Amino acid sequence: MIRTNVWMKLLTSVLLTAATAFPQSSDRLPVTDAEKIADALRAGPAFITKDATVLDWPSAPGGEYRLFRRGSKRMDLSPGYSWVSAR
Repeated sequence: MIRTNVWMKLLTSVLLTAATAFPQSSDRLPVTDAEKIADALRAGPAFITKDATVLDWPSAPGGEYRLFRRGSKRMDLSPGYSWVSAR
């Protein structure tokens, strides 16, 4: 009886952990302009992102980047990827 109780508690803990962990991870890319800007600003620490230019990716290969915000630093941030590119 005690052994069954221990296994049930362990199974419950594992299931609850899995149920709360998996919904938090998302491979969904940002869609709205606000989501794209917020996603781009998460790309680096505040001392870099506060004055960085925020651009959207071109809608077609070879197309123009769309400007969300012009910055004063020589850094460009774009949504959907976790890297920052220097000009």
